[in-house]
This record gives sequence, C-alpha cells and structure tokens, in this order.
Amino acid sequence: MIDPKPLFPGARVALVAPASAVPEEKLPGALDLVRRLGMEPVLYPSCYFANRDGYLAATDTQRAEDINRAFADKTIDGVWCIRGGYGGHRILPLLDADAIRKNPKWFGGYSDVTALHLFLNQVCGLATFHCTMPSTEPHPDTYTLDYLKKALFGGLNGALSNPEGQSIRTLVPGKAEGVLCGGNLSLLAASLGTPWEVDTKGKILFLEDIGEKTYRLDSMLTQLRNAGKFRDCAGIILGAWTDCVPEISLHDALPILRPLRHHPGAAHGAQVPSERGRGQHHIGGVTMNDLASRLNAVMDAFPAKTALYCVDLTTGTPIAAIRENTRVVSASTIKVSILCCALQDVMDGKLSLDQPLAIAPADFCSDTEVFEPGYRQDGASLWEMLYWMIVSSDNTATNTVISLLGYDHVNQYCRAIGLTQTSLQRKMLDFQAIAEGRNNYTSPADLYRVFSLLYHGEILNKPLREVAFDFLSRCRSTDALQRYIPDAVTVLHKPGGLDHLNHDVGIFLTDDRPYYLGIFTWDGPALDGQPQQNRLIGQLSRMIYDAMKGEK
Repeated sequence: MIDPKPLFPGARVALVAPASAVPEEKLPGALDLVRRLGMEPVLYPSCYFANRDGYLAATDTQRAEDINRAFADKTIDGVWCIRGGYGGHRILPLLDADAIRKNPKWFGGYSDVTALHLFLNQVCGLATFHCTMPSTEPHPDTYTLDYLKKALFGGLNGALSNPEGQSIRTLVPGKAEGVLCGGNLSLLAASLGTPWEVDTKGKILFLEDIGEKTYRLDSMLTQLRNAGKFRDCAGIILGAWTDCVPEISLHDALPILRPLRHHPGAAHGAQVPSERGRGQHHIGGVTMNDLASRLNAVMDAFPAKTALYCVDLTTGTPIAAIRENTRVVSASTIKVSILCCALQDVMDGKLSLDQPLAIAPADFCSDTEVFEPGYRQDGASLWEMLYWMIVSSDNTATNTVISLLGYDHVNQYCRAIGLTQTSLQRKMLDFQAIAEGRNNYTSPADLYRVFSLLYHGEILNKPLREVAFDFLSRCRSTDALQRYIPDAVTVLHKPGGLDHLNHDVGIFLTDDRPYYLGIFTWDGPALDGQPQQNRLIGQLSRMIYDAMKGEK
C-alpha cells in the first residue's frame, strides 16, 4: 500500500464532485474551508452546478476525467471530494489506474466516495482518507476539525478517541490488527459481484450509513455475511448510523446484529500435531492407510469414476492419493493454468492488466452471466476478463483470453512449469471441437503443481500472485469442496463441470496445516446428477478436513 505524501500549507488541492451536484450556495463555504486550512482550492468542472447531468454532478465521463486529470497534474498535491451523494461507482470503469499509480496523492472523502476508496485501495494500492468533505461540513466542530487536520497534514499517529461523552462500546471482545477498509454499508453491499468488490481478508472492516430503514440494514449486513466478508475480516468497527432510527425495540433488533455478533474471524483452532511412527504418516491420530480406506469406501459406492489428491503444503507430504495422475477432461479447472499463463505474460511485460480486450463474436457464449450480445465489445480490461473467468467462470471472458494468448502459448507455458497431463485444445463450450475429438485435459496431480508453485512463490511475482489468490478466493461456486467446511476456513479454489463430470480443486488455508485438495468425478450421472457429485466432493472434502484437524 502506497502512503501518499501529507499535504502542507500552500498545497494545491483539487476539488472534485464524483457523485451528486454541489448546490451553488454551498460552493463558497467549501472554498473558504480549504483556504482556512491554509491550502489553495482548485475547482474542477464537476463542482459547478451548471454542469450537472440530472441527479449527477456532471456526466460520467466528465466526473471521471476530473479525477484522472487531478492525479495526472503535477501541480496538484491532493484530491478532495467536495461532497458525496450518488454516482461514484458509475465512473469506476473510466478511471485511469496506471496514471493514479504513477502519481499517488492524498485523497479524501466519505459516504458515496466509498466506491472510489475501494478502487484506489484495491486496484491502485493507494492509502486514502475517509474524512469530512468541504461542501458537506464547511464548518466542522472542534473534534472533527482536529482530526481533519491530522489526516491532511500527517498527524494521524497513536491512539484514536471518540468525541467527549461518546464512549466506545465493544460488542465482541478480542484483539485484532489489520489494514482499515470499508465505509458506507450501502456502497459496500453494492460492490459485491463487481471487479471492485470489497476485499476484507485480514482487514479491519469499517461500516457506517445514513437514512436507512432497519430492514435495509439487516438486508445489507446479511448480504455481506453471505458473501463471506465477516468471515474473512480480522475485526469490525461500527461508525455512525445517522438517521437510521430503529423501527422496533432494541431487544427485538438484536437478531439483526447476528451477522456481526457471530463474526468468527477472531476464532483460532487448536494446533494439530503430526508425527511419524511405526512407518506410517499420522494425521491427527488417523493413518494415511486408514484415511485412504475410508475415502475409497465412499468413492466406490458412488456411480461415477473418481480421482483425489491431497498434499500437505507445508511439508509436501501426500495425505491421500487415489488415481491422482488420471488424465481427465478438465472442464473449467483448466482456467487456473490459463490465469497463470496470462499473469506470467503481464509480469514479463508482454501484456498489461489494464489493456482493453474486444469480444469477438466467435468468442461469445450464450451462458454468460456478465456479457450480453454486443455488450462492451469496445473493450473490457484484461484484469476484468481474468476476474470474471475465475470468479464467475464466465466462458465468454475465458474465450477472449484464450484468443489473446493462443493455444500453443498456453500449452508451452504448462509444459514449462512441469505440467505433463494438461493441454488446451478447444475454447469453452465448443461442442464442434469436442465432436472432432479435441478437448481440454488435466489431472489432480497437475493442478496440485500449479497451486503449489503459486503457494510457495515459485511462479509470478508477489503482486501478481496476490491477484491470482484474490480471484481464486472469490470463486462464487461453493457447493462442492467448501460444501461442509466451516465458513472461517479460507479456500482458494476453482470448480468445473460438464454434463457427466464435476471437479473442484484448491488450497485450504487452515490455521495449522494448509493443504491442497483436488477431487475429480466423471462418467457419472448427467446434468441432473451434478448435485449428487457436488455432495460427494463435499463429503470427501470434509473427511480430509476432519483428518487434518484430528477429528474422527
């Protein structure tokens, strides 16, 4: 994370309106506040009421251009949002991430500006300030002004305190540390499912909102909970809930807080010892032979062929190995290798995550959840295509990436990193190619190698490995490997399925012993049987998990 340089007396500060328009009568007070702080305000076009576009401060293009220009301008020292309102998330696709990264500056605002904080923090790696805004609070009280000056001029050090007479109340006791993220609850909930979805892993999640009804707060908190955001974070801070008047008694409202009160992020499991004795590897008291027998019994009873491979990532010791080198039609699990190949090209300077990719008509798949015919054919970025390829398993995005890389290049990359059973011979849902005998293949053992290389930092640099891990951690399909696994366990995985097969492969980041697990099922029931195959994968996954935790 880049810490921007603090501002200073005489600093030139760009005032931008990324959301709603600034009423004309409020503009003088905003300018006066900046000047009272000893800085020079520089108004950008979105701040002028005459430029408004309906309920927005200006057109999306103008508001985004103001921010891009402010960061690119070498004479500007900081960028301060003059107000919030609505519309910040509309301009995220138009922001120039490269220009912002090359010109990091102080940036501040709150409320609707939460959407921009997410973009600047997660895409650009820039630390930003959730702070008061000039036209919203032109005359801040003493407490607010004191902390505003600290945020502006580099004085935010040491302990923080609430205003006098407003005590800090602890709902769930414990200790946690991490990078602060979050902001307005409505905007955070709206970010889910987008390329700029809030990432809470290991972070302190801050939440606030204004003017929302009780059932709406319940809905949005539940949405964050269901997306795993409370599970992933290290701690939660609840800020002000202005004009959010409870519609029921506090006692009756307590269930609404359950998504927070039952937050498991601070829980820690006991360490499970491993030992070697009598020639067998023991896993929490269960021998490998015992575990293999139990797994085989379950797999043999299921009307499909199966393969399984589990490896302790700390020691490299196989925990369970059943037909792990079987070469099987890969379905979407091959997308992990395609992802790594693309990111390798980014690391080598051959590609850029920000470069636009047009969607060729031949690459469009009717099952897409992201793209409609003709939608964004002028170019979504490579970052977005890779994101949707993994997170939503979008086949249109995948085919576009394959067209960019080429079959030969992907296959050469796979061979270069030691994959012996992986090959890419067709695009997604190309049934004509399948009829001609061309298909995509891999094995549980090959995918272990990919995940192991990623986990141990043997491929890609750290920032790009983090991109890969972030995408894999957001995979939306959780009804196979994760089906019966506690929510507190982070799983980086990629499932795949076709008519007669279902696979899921990934890394389990348990507190004590992280491990890889890949389970393939094929030649099983057709589409109607996929839920059965998912339940089988979930059952086998839970057996492995219990063995690793020492539970019988």
